Amino acid sequence: MSLFLRAPVGLLIVLIISLMISGCTGLKVRKGLREKKTPIVQKAPQEFDHVEEKKPESLLAESSPIEVVSPKVAVILGPGGVKAFAHAGILKELVKARIPINTVVGIEWGSLVGALYAKNGKIHEMEWKLYKLQKTELSERDLLSTGFKATPIKVLEKYFRQNLNGVSISQAKLEFACPSLSIWSGTLVWQTRGQLDRVLSKCMPYPPLFRPSSPWIAAAFAVEDAIHYLKKRGHQIIIYVNILGTGELFNQNELLKQYPSALLWQEIRRFQKRTQKLATDVIEVDTREYKMFDFSNHTNLVGAGELVGRRFARKLAQKYGF
Repeated sequence: MSLFLRAPVGLLIVLIISLMISGCTGLKVRKGLREKKTPIVQKAPQEFDHVEEKKPESLLAESSPIEVVSPKVAVILGPGGVKAFAHAGILKELVKARIPINTVVGIEWGSLVGALYAKNGKIHEMEWKLYKLQKTELSERDLLSTGFKATPIKVLEKYFRQNLNGVSISQAKLEFACPSLSIWSGTLVWQTRGQLDRVLSKCMPYPPLFRPSSPWIAAAFAVEDAIHYLKKRGHQIIIYVNILGTGELFNQNELLKQYPSALLWQEIRRFQKRTQKLATDVIEVDTREYKMFDFSNHTNLVGAGELVGRRFARKLAQKYGF
């Protein structure tokens, strides 16, 4: 203390000023340190952290269930009198190949085979009931001999009742329809309601075998109409079965007595050949050895249908992946 008092006044002043300057400098440094921002360090995700991963939309679409819709299949059984027995052989082979038939349309005698099958979808029962036709009054009266005359369709009423059992179209296992033509106005009407036996009485009569018991006859020319009818109802696969084939439809000695009917059926065959191409698939059965009203060959006609139907069913299954 004595030394401090003894120091010259000037030196003391210098020391005091130096102390003041150093103190102010320290204050500024400390203030700057307080005001300096601390850098923010982001934490890296640890291995156990949950990270949500979004799947691409394409993968989401692939993982979603895809509904597979089977195409609707319809079969049109064309006209041809007793040759319609060949339709039974075709249907048998399609069923064996598991072709999913949704709807059957029958034209003229094709409506008989179609109704018998559509009733409950049992192919063997259909064939058995079709064979019973030869035991009815139709054959007992020898209506199919040379020079036969048109008979009222009522002759088959008993057969219809026994084999269709009053079943209506709405009760049938498969969808069924057949076209009728009004002989008064020429109007074509699709029979889609009512009991099957009564419907057949409007869809089967056609010269020269049967005459109608009402104003309705078979619409034997309705091939194109049948195809359009089915397309409007959403059928993607339409199979037309042509049983008229080539060759003679009538015996030579029948032609002179039944020439109007013979000419009519020749035109039906020509028209059918032109219009059947509108269907997605066509089956043609060679029935040239059999005449239109020859009941004695009903078994052979079924066999002819089976032979063609077997080959066609395999191709159909490959074509559409059944």
